[in-house]
Amino acid sequence: MKKVVCLIAVLALTASVAVADPITITAQGNVPSNGYITIGYSGATGAKPVGFSFIVDCGAGGNVAAAGDINKGDSFFDVFIDFASDDPAAYQAGADPLTGIWAAANPLAKTDAAGAVTLPAVQFAVSAAELANVAAIPTSGTICVLKLTKVGAAASTIVTFAEDTLRGGVVDVNGVAMTVTLPAATTVNFVEPPCFVGQPQEAYWVSLGSPDCWCYPRQCHGDADDFGQGKTPYQPVASSDLDVLKAAYGKTTAQLLADPMITVGGHTVAKACADFTRSIHGKAPNQQPVAGPDLDILKSYYGKATSAVPGNCPTTTVKRAPWTNLP
Repeated sequence: MKKVVCLIAVLALTASVAVADPITITAQGNVPSNGYITIGYSGATGAKPVGFSFIVDCGAGGNVAAAGDINKGDSFFDVFIDFASDDPAAYQAGADPLTGIWAAANPLAKTDAAGAVTLPAVQFAVSAAELANVAAIPTSGTICVLKLTKVGAAASTIVTFAEDTLRGGVVDVNGVAMTVTLPAATTVNFVEPPCFVGQPQEAYWVSLGSPDCWCYPRQCHGDADDFGQGKTPYQPVASSDLDVLKAAYGKTTAQLLADPMITVGGHTVAKACADFTRSIHGKAPNQQPVAGPDLDILKSYYGKATSAVPGNCPTTTVKRAPWTNLP
């Protein structure tokens, strides 16, 4: 039965009858986050698409490095004909319901022959089909989500699209080749924006040197270094955090910027990490980022277990210290 289904899919994708309804392939860079590109379709207002095939070129700055970087789109398009040409028993594979990653088969194919592409790959065809649930296929949806790996020091790459003449483009339920509009060149960034951008205290954060620690999940509750001490389940707020606070306590902003770092517990953090209130104290010109209210916060959580220190500090993007041992 699987061989029959694969054969039907091949015939559908290679059909070249009269042009039928239009369809647009869509691409969104940096969705769901930097380094990703989400590829889908829209405008299928006539006959429903049952097979997709088009060429993707990741550009000079990126590639698809591993099978785990090929994420599911809509569950409708989960027949992978080219993968089946190498492994007939694996033409279709369900995705992990939690991660959305296909465990075996995937839609990336060679551009010049049948078969799954060899990873890492810069250029490949996206080839996917659906035969069982044609009536339920929506008029727009997602085909796949790809995580790109940067090549060299590239901060971004430009992804381009082209027709796949080998497989026949996009085919509708009647086996008719649809009129396809491909995406324009799409930029995918690899560098995440600063983690505190958009927060109410952003300008103040920048004035302190934009310390990454303000994006640690428990920093506003006294955890200056995103590291736990003691025995498991560890204490996020402990002596190393007190050491950071003591080094910054009562210093002006200018003094903190003149001597900004301190090494505690074998790792180096900014003294401004002890500004747990994320606000200035005192009167100009001797205002102090770290003062009594920050000490009060540290005392409130000092020595408590991880479960007792909330990980809900406001931030645009949660960051973790490279040395963290905390959940």
